[in-house]
Amino acid sequence: RIIGLPGDHIVIYAGKVVVNEELLEEEYLSVGETEGNVDLIVEEGKLFVIGDNRKVSLDSRSPKVGHIDMDSIIGRAMVRLYPFDEIRNF
Repeated sequence: RIIGLPGDHIVIYAGKVVVNEELLEEEYLSVGETEGNVDLIVEEGKLFVIGDNRKVSLDSRSPKVGHIDMDSIIGRAMVRLYPFDEIRNF
C-alpha cells in the first residue's frame, strides 16, 4: 500500500501512522498497531510503501527496502473489492 508520495512527512510512532500531520485511519488492518519508529520526508521520485500485514511485511520501514522508486510501479488498481460495501471499478 502506498502511503507516502514525494514530499510527504511520514511519522510512525507508538503504533500509529501519521502522514502530513494527519492520523492515517486504517480500518482495513486486522492488527491495530504498526511497529516501527519512523520520522522522515519522502524523497523526490520515491514512494513510501507499507504492507497490510504489518507484523511480517518487509516494506519502507525497513532499511533493506526503504523508499521505492516511482518508476518501479508498473501496475494499476482496476477494482477495489474490500471493504465489501465499497466495491468499485477505477
